Amino acid sequence: MESLTTAKFKSRFIEAGRVLSLVETKKQRVWGRLESVAYVALYDSLQDKWALVRNKGAGYPCYSLDDKGNPIAIYLDRLGNLRERTLKQDLFMQILETSEGSQEFRENLRALQNVLKHNYSLSFVKPSLGYNLDIPTSCQKGKGSFFKWVDDIAKMAILTDNNGKIVARCLIWDKENIEHNGEPIKNDIADRLYYNEGIHKVALKNELKKLGIDCIWEKTGDRPFHYAEYILNLPEEIQEELDNAIRYSRAPFMDTFNHYNRERGVLYSFHWPDRLDYDSFEWDGSVDNVLLYTDGGVYNEDDDDKVWDDYNGERIDREDVVEPLNFNGITHRDNCIYSEYHDALLLDDGDLITVRVVGGHWDCDYTYNGSGVELVEVGDEFYFLDDLKRFKA
Repeated sequence: MESLTTAKFKSRFIEAGRVLSLVETKKQRVWGRLESVAYVALYDSLQDKWALVRNKGAGYPCYSLDDKGNPIAIYLDRLGNLRERTLKQDLFMQILETSEGSQEFRENLRALQNVLKHNYSLSFVKPSLGYNLDIPTSCQKGKGSFFKWVDDIAKMAILTDNNGKIVARCLIWDKENIEHNGEPIKNDIADRLYYNEGIHKVALKNELKKLGIDCIWEKTGDRPFHYAEYILNLPEEIQEELDNAIRYSRAPFMDTFNHYNRERGVLYSFHWPDRLDYDSFEWDGSVDNVLLYTDGGVYNEDDDDKVWDDYNGERIDREDVVEPLNFNGITHRDNCIYSEYHDALLLDDGDLITVRVVGGHWDCDYTYNGSGVELVEVGDEFYFLDDLKRFKA
């Protein structure tokens, strides 16, 4: 059976009349010519990209990799039949180095060879389960319940190495619910790819390609897709689940489908990197919420003056936000009390220490456990050691 690489070569070069078969030796010296210059082709099957190699000593019309990572040559035999043969690694490296392809092209091909020589396994789980696994760094790790409504319209692809460690993952959206520029799509599509190392990204793309799954974030250009270029149509029962998730602040951070039109029951694609601020959202009159918070909340059109209260877990007015000295986060000023000693607000979370003040403006002040402030206990009351020293003097 003809390999995909061979078929690609046949359709691109032979059927285009670009390959000349010059049977001079047993090596089958076969070249093409471009503007009177002899060349051979180098093919990256994962990226489906070609590069030219101006190397008369190469001897075969095309070089690539088989499914085990071995270098191969594709050529015509004496009868004009298409053939493949395995090459020595050093010859392949020479061809790679003399390629006119970009550095990125060569690095991808080297990475692909490394990937094919290792054992990676691809499996699929429900998104609500996948986000609770030991996946590569994710702001949604451990928040699988936020993705419960996604379970029936998508799955998570999990790539593991030969030690069973998860090295890459992504969401795969069912084609039945996706439109591209208003038309149905033919294959399932992969959302943004997450991975530990660059080689794992190549490995994941290789496995997805075997299944005919397109990676919408991997297209070339400044923006792999535009606003509303892709639309995710939500079945009625799933829209109801999403509405409840938004209502109870359990909505997930969505990489691609994050602009929600409740009336139509759809999520629009939006490319968010480096644009995570309120003014950059596509408020076009049809968007009710934007799913780009990591804590379960959503952006609303009137939310530019709201921020997240890390202590109470709710939205509060920006003008009421404070950063307590004894809390790693922000909260409402009403949750705090002022300490004259620290000259700062302290979160009043039951962990404060009431201190009697000697010679101050008030009878008592406050500090907190772990502040490092030296206190003196007299009876049932605490005093600042510094105050007592001053009072004694």
